[in-house]
Amino acid sequence: MPPALRPVYRIAVYLAAHTGCHEFRAGSTVPSTTFCLPFPSLFRPAPARLQSLNWPVLNRLSFWLAVLLRCADEFVMTVFTTDNMLQTASAVNLIRGHGVSIAVARMQDLGRLHYNPLAVWPPGYAWLMGLLLREPVSDHQILLALWLIHILGVLLLFGAWWFLLRRLRPTLQPWAPAVFFLFWGIANTPFNNLYNTDLWSFGLYCAGVTHLLFLLSEAPVAGSARQWTWVVAMSTLSFAACLMRFAYYPLAFLPPLVLLGAWWRLQPGRLMALTGLALSAGLVGALVGYQKFVAGNAYYLTEFYHQPGFHIYWDNLRLFDPFLLNGVLAGGVMQLVKGGTLPYYLVALTVSSLVAAALVIGARVEYQVARASGSMQLRHLLLGVWVASALVLLGLLVALSLRYPAALVDWWPGGRWTYVADTRYFAPIMLIVSALLLIFLLSTRSPLFLRLLCAVLLLLTTLNALALRAKHSVQYGLQPPAFFKDKFSGTTADTRRLEDLLSRAGQRGAVLLTTNTYARRLEEAVIVRGGATVSLDSLLARQPLRTTRPVTIFLALDPRDSSDVRLTSLLKRYQAPPAELLPALQVRLTTIFLTGQPSGPPARNQSEK
Repeated sequence: MPPALRPVYRIAVYLAAHTGCHEFRAGSTVPSTTFCLPFPSLFRPAPARLQSLNWPVLNRLSFWLAVLLRCADEFVMTVFTTDNMLQTASAVNLIRGHGVSIAVARMQDLGRLHYNPLAVWPPGYAWLMGLLLREPVSDHQILLALWLIHILGVLLLFGAWWFLLRRLRPTLQPWAPAVFFLFWGIANTPFNNLYNTDLWSFGLYCAGVTHLLFLLSEAPVAGSARQWTWVVAMSTLSFAACLMRFAYYPLAFLPPLVLLGAWWRLQPGRLMALTGLALSAGLVGALVGYQKFVAGNAYYLTEFYHQPGFHIYWDNLRLFDPFLLNGVLAGGVMQLVKGGTLPYYLVALTVSSLVAAALVIGARVEYQVARASGSMQLRHLLLGVWVASALVLLGLLVALSLRYPAALVDWWPGGRWTYVADTRYFAPIMLIVSALLLIFLLSTRSPLFLRLLCAVLLLLTTLNALALRAKHSVQYGLQPPAFFKDKFSGTTADTRRLEDLLSRAGQRGAVLLTTNTYARRLEEAVIVRGGATVSLDSLLARQPLRTTRPVTIFLALDPRDSSDVRLTSLLKRYQAPPAELLPALQVRLTTIFLTGQPSGPPARNQSEK
């Protein structure tokens, strides 16, 4: 046992002294050890009646129940982030024939929109969303597309792990899949940070690892069409994760490298592994070329931040997110503890230490088993792949945070943002940690102390998630379908009115938005329909407004300020109708419709309320 964990072990033994000792054997390859732990009956072999249950059927039922629970959570709280908004807007422009791009308006001709390629994200999500959208695009249609993408993503992720657990079946309890998937179906974290792009990218990568496990479960056979198919599927699926998130660039090479290491001494296997590695390199290279020559930038590889010189920003590591804590407790109970206070740091240190202890002890047990058996078993290879995947992702976040300066923003706590400060970037790592804890808990060879520790951590997550689910179901479950941000802020009625105005305006030409107040929700509504924003100062300075095509300009005005003389003159000149108050969105909304004249005001403003 590592020295750092000895105090925890001694405390457990001391507390257990009053409840009796329990001797167990941690597997035939690990020496027998006597542990005095509380409640040993919780981990004794299951009764015969429990063992005789039809677990294959119950495991399948639990799988589909977990899928339904995850989908129900998405229906109640459909998250639509800024990233989703911009990628959805690029999908709308894609189906309109403008490629994966974002619309931009220029003052020389307001009605003639220009389209800049989307370089900040890979094109995969826009392609996927483009398959599901049809004209005219509406919030309801986007909502349905988000639901369908999420359902398919959950099926992809859960399906990959179903086959992974089947390969580990000899070393797991018969009810392991039921417990595993029900926990993932109920858990709030890390799924609250696993948005659609993350869900799909991790699901595709898991599918690639699944095919790696298929290959490692049997000896390579020269000319085997099935094995060659698995090699191609492994490399293609691992690469497909890169189409959703750039962070999977290095992970795309991990499955073929593991296969190459396992089959290096076997001639047909070495050829298959090298072919898979070459295929991964070719596909990743093609995506980098697309980003460079089509999108105009190979993000995270070439021109990120355009900063001169080479600097290491060690200070950014002080912003490190306590992802081990957030992987167990996020929201719920943690909302009772104010961040940055001594109680918060104590909770974070305690929970993070327990998670780290469980991972270290589990890794040590697996290493002892592998060393005693004299060979790496399939289970050890799989656990090694997941540990390596988590370390690669963690290393990538640290490297990016050290390489680039923290962004100074007003929307992040403390005003400084970097990669290691953002919990959502750790979501795949937290999911891997969750899976490892579940495997250690459900393994037939794990020591009692390890299983008890994993059970406590997972129980905390489950209770916290059940409390949050009950709260959200009561608050938002019976509300009409809408984005969660609209349910939460109570803007559903106003956003429906806004959608009606935008759909009418979109039938007549381009749609622009300008504002003199904070109107983020309006910006999202306009951009996601292929529109663009324009500066109000530019409109006021560049008179008369010029356009060669019909265009509707929405003006979102501060309801508390109507004293701008230039703005009043602009509205009067272009015969804008009286502004309509949208109280939940906290704006007054009016429109200017330009018919397509090259200069000057139109003969008549045809704006509709």
